[in-house]
Amino acid sequence: MRGFFVLITSLAALIPVQAFGRVELVVLPQREEVRIRFHPHTSSALVQEMRRVTLKAGENLVELSWTGIDINPDSIHIAPAPERGEVVVESISIRPGSVPSLLWRVRCSEPMEVPVYITYLTGSLGWEGRYVLILSPDEVEGALGFEVKVQNKSAERFENARIEFPTGAAAALSLDRGESKSLELFRIEGVKVGKLYVYPASGGELTEVYYLLRNDEEHGLGKVELPKGIVHIYRRDENGGTAFLSEDELADLPIGAEARLALGKSREVEVKKELVERRKLNVRRDKGGRIAVADVAESYRITVKNHRKEKVRVEVEVRMTDPDWLM
Repeated sequence: MRGFFVLITSLAALIPVQAFGRVELVVLPQREEVRIRFHPHTSSALVQEMRRVTLKAGENLVELSWTGIDINPDSIHIAPAPERGEVVVESISIRPGSVPSLLWRVRCSEPMEVPVYITYLTGSLGWEGRYVLILSPDEVEGALGFEVKVQNKSAERFENARIEFPTGAAAALSLDRGESKSLELFRIEGVKVGKLYVYPASGGELTEVYYLLRNDEEHGLGKVELPKGIVHIYRRDENGGTAFLSEDELADLPIGAEARLALGKSREVEVKKELVERRKLNVRRDKGGRIAVADVAESYRITVKNHRKEKVRVEVEVRMTDPDWLM
């Protein structure tokens, strides 16, 4: 039969340390379990620790401190999990100092060792993602790998921590003080990649080239949202070697969405924009017969020439300054 746990107050109701009187102080031992969860769209990590504390019957004052770690005090949650009896957390307080301490007053129905789960948000643990996309020689598909670097910017050591990432993947790592570690979370073969040529509205002789990555099952993805990260793009040659092509930044890519990864500029697709005709419409003249007001209608011819052997997708950007236009 499980025990009973009650939390009466929280950090919202802090009390002076002196109010604990002569109750014996118990220092919480080292963590036995730790779980670190990184969420998308936030720079904080959610940490859950499990520590065991020995309590006597009656009132107990428990102290917990961290070294050199940025913790949001409003996010701290404490949950004893007694196997029997009753444990009541009556109050929680923060004792300032060079090493801030969390003090909580606990009433226990009988002497026992109690697992305690402590949850908090910290900005001292971080991660960043990096993708490697290796394309086939014909650039129609590739292998997409996702690597992460986990950073411990605190002065605490996290031993055998279970680390959970926004992709749903998890890994067990030990992170020393100030340490960073890298690991590959996944590698997906057979990802279908599109290619797009864009002629910018600013004109010029070159087209901009993008690889298209769609996060859906039809294109070999679509299992999870892809978190943001730098994408390094390579292409295999016929001899099995690889050549670096470019790098671009991928924003968070939800399931079903498409991303454009810039490759550079190219002459493989030529686009020419020519003015065919310019006419004045709705002309109004002054008393001297000079044109005072008139609308100008312009006609352009856009010619696209593909120098590649296969069909390509082309977008031509045209800046429309007048809402009344026809194509």
